[in-house]
Amino acid sequence: MATTTDEHPEEAIKRAAGQKRKERGTWDVSPQSKRTGSEGNELNDNGRKLSTASHGRSPNPTLLTSSGPSGLTLEQRARLEKAKAFARDQTATLLQSKAAQTNLLPGLPNMLVAGIEARSIAVMSRIYVGSINFELGEPHIKAVFQQFGHVKSVSMTIDPSTSRHKGFCFVEYEVPEAAELALELMNGAQLGGRQLKVGRPNNYNSNVATNLPPPIPSRIYIANVNEYVSEENIESIFEAFGKIKGCSLLPDVLQRKHKTNGYIEFEDETSAIAAIAAMNNFELGGLPLRVRKAILGGALPNGMKSLESMSAPVAPAVPASVLNLAQKVNSTIAEKTGGILPRPPVLLTPTVTTALQNIQSRITEESAPLEEPLAISATQRYSIMQKLLREDTITSPVTKKSTASSSGVPSSSTTGTLPTTPPSTIIRLENMARVRDIDPSLNEEISEECSKFGRVLRVLLYVDPVKQNRPGGLVPDDEVEVYVQFADVESAKRAYEVMNRRFFAGRQILAGFFDELVFEGLEVNAK
Repeated sequence: MATTTDEHPEEAIKRAAGQKRKERGTWDVSPQSKRTGSEGNELNDNGRKLSTASHGRSPNPTLLTSSGPSGLTLEQRARLEKAKAFARDQTATLLQSKAAQTNLLPGLPNMLVAGIEARSIAVMSRIYVGSINFELGEPHIKAVFQQFGHVKSVSMTIDPSTSRHKGFCFVEYEVPEAAELALELMNGAQLGGRQLKVGRPNNYNSNVATNLPPPIPSRIYIANVNEYVSEENIESIFEAFGKIKGCSLLPDVLQRKHKTNGYIEFEDETSAIAAIAAMNNFELGGLPLRVRKAILGGALPNGMKSLESMSAPVAPAVPASVLNLAQKVNSTIAEKTGGILPRPPVLLTPTVTTALQNIQSRITEESAPLEEPLAISATQRYSIMQKLLREDTITSPVTKKSTASSSGVPSSSTTGTLPTTPPSTIIRLENMARVRDIDPSLNEEISEECSKFGRVLRVLLYVDPVKQNRPGGLVPDDEVEVYVQFADVESAKRAYEVMNRRFFAGRQILAGFFDELVFEGLEVNAK
């Protein structure tokens, strides 16, 4: 644009600004050698653009004008800088606030604070349980599977057409070690006359553990701890295997007691391996301990000592005005009903015992349209009740001790009762063998093992005659009852103490004494 004598005020301002820039040495090109392109970018004598954006320079705030779409005045520039400073301050404040809230979340395990992905832990702690008897519900499954760790939830899908579950469920634990124990011990176990199928869900990704810290070799997981056994008791018992760095039983804040599972960390891996080999299935406080290597790394979770810094939850007190009004209402109702207040109906929740008692009488009638009918013998029912009622029958370690020493076994698979049998020269080993396990060496193998406790007179393998005479005869999964006769009662007692709850071919043995007179009658049907 040519400069005229009557110069426009804005052009005069531009010219003055260029002169000041020249005097400060900010620009290397004089105003006379510059010319303006079609897009407003200045060009030097060589045709190179000198735009502010390409060189990263910002014009002096005192020289800003309102000309052009992007021009800012001095006041607008100052407001923009204040807005940017305010945004930076607010961002820093929000980040500090979120960090503080994360550290102060109540009940958040140390493992999650340390950066462990909660979703990965939840996936690893979830298992599938199939082939469930239709008489058993969520409470029954929880009672069986909680021996491996605290159960967060049991999810059963209900069939609308039958108002029953579909024969399977998903069990979710709090920690993945509990799920691993359930997979190892419950797959193929007998429950309600059916053989459970326990595994991972179909959508399980085996690579999920890659997001978690690697396991600590010297840390072990312990479960099925009696509620009366304290952290100090556990630590004093396990320190026999080596120096302990930390012992933590996971606390239940509401109940103010532990959740029957936790972790123990030794100084070295050798101590951990020795503790697992010796203490797994060791009976403490009437319950067999479940011990295995820990899966999760990271910091050791808070134990029972953390409850000392937490106040117990207190129920809110009912105001006195509410109590006075309630008393007046009750008095009015009593006057109208002749002094008798109506009582709400009592709803009885079916217990595990009730459900098991109903299985044998109803399984054939009600389950026939849904699955192949299955009968439950006294032997199977005894095994089921031992698993399901383990928590209900134990009120204290002393009670369990007296129960275990006097518990017997069914006198015959056809009686349908569970009598108590005093110690004798004969013990019965249940859940030890199936028909498919019978071979010429099985009898010899049992006799050789039991001879460690005393002189063995005879080993008898017995199959229920009802199963032998049914159409089709025996099947490979039919249970075989094992009877061992010793020369004296003391040898039988020693065998009972060692063989009860011992494992054989992946199955846990249930041992009990057996009546000698009834044993003589069983020999006729021996197989």
